[in-house]
Amino acid sequence: MRSQRHNCTNRYQQKVRSVVYTSVGGTLRGYTVVVPTDASLAATDYEVAIGQFQILNQNSANATNEPLKANASTLSRADIIVFQ
Repeated sequence: MRSQRHNCTNRYQQKVRSVVYTSVGGTLRGYTVVVPTDASLAATDYEVAIGQFQILNQNSANATNEPLKANASTLSRADIIVFQ
């Protein structure tokens, strides 16, 4: 049982890291990135908080979560994101 839980936790951590690194990679390339927080995975509330902190504070420095800040990442919800 213990190894199954450990493997499951590692998969969640990898998915959280992939969202963080993809958002940072987008801002490094000059994109404005919006991350839907309700569509992101994490195994614990702690990992959710750390992931959101990293998205807003690494590279793009949008710590106040200013909506659609140029060349930065913004946290939002999936139901209010519109593609234009």
